[in-house]
This record gives sequence, structure tokens and C-alpha cells, in this order.
Amino acid sequence: MGDQPTDLWEERALPILRYIAAHESHTSGLTVGQLSNALGISGDAVTIELDRLIEAGYIPPKLIKTSTGGDPTTWFLVNCRLTERGARAVSLWPRAEQLVQLIEARAEAEPDRPKEGAPVTS
Repeated sequence: MGDQPTDLWEERALPILRYIAAHESHTSGLTVGQLSNALGISGDAVTIELDRLIEAGYIPPKLIKTSTGGDPTTWFLVNCRLTERGARAVSLWPRAEQLVQLIEARAEAEPDRPKEGAPVTS
């Protein structure tokens, strides 16, 4: 029986996005080391995932990579926050379909709205 493939989205990307979401109002910067320690993911794996999340537009491209002799734990995100896409990924903002459903449900609940097919009176 071989190794199961790693679900990088569930095991790395989402935990990183959730951590950023939980801390974006508390901090102006976040190091790779902080993420690594908090999430139990190696610094190298955090760095790889941050690069992917930046490239895919989930977080702003503000990862500062300083010369550290190969240790990425002191690299940091400046203005640590999620983009709209990142916020939607962790359900901070509704997906478009959910938003449309909510608007439709609220519109249907309005008492002054004429029923479909009913004559409109002035």
C-alpha cells in the first residue's frame, strides 16, 4: 500500500489562510517562523505555500525574503491580510452564488412585493 497523496489545500493552504484571517487585524507583519510554529508546518513548506497563495491571488505579494543563509523562518509578510479571493476561500465573504441566494431570499420575504403575475395597482 503506497503513501496517500498530500492534500496541500487542506493541510497547508487553508490553515495558513485561516491563521492570517485570524491575525490580520492584530499585526502588521507575520514571519514564516510564526506560521511554522503555530501550524506545525516546516518553514520551507510554509514558504512554498505562501508563494503559491501569492501567485494565485489569495494574499498580497508582500513576502519579504531576506538573506538568512537558507533559513526562511525570518522571512515575513508585510501588511498581513487576505485579498477578496482569500477571504472567500475561508468563508469570510460569501461566494457569489451564496450572495445571490441571500438577496433573492430577502427580496421574497419583503411584504410589499407583489406576487409574480399579480396585477400592479397604483
